Amino acid sequence: MCHYNLRSVFDPTTRPWIKINGASKEEIIAAIEKCPTGALAYKIKITEEAFYNEFTFG
Repeated sequence: MCHYNLRSVFDPTTRPWIKINGASKEEIIAAIEKCPTGALAYKIKITEEAFYNEFTFG
């Protein structure tokens, strides 16, 4: 059901069924967050340097 939110990325009839370049990061996250069953999830990885640049107060 959740794959209907963004067919350009999620197509269970093909392999691989997730085409990460089918939409922007923001569109993919929005589609995953709309999934009522929780069947889809995402994890954003950042480097330690990026973390400190984002969350360090000067």
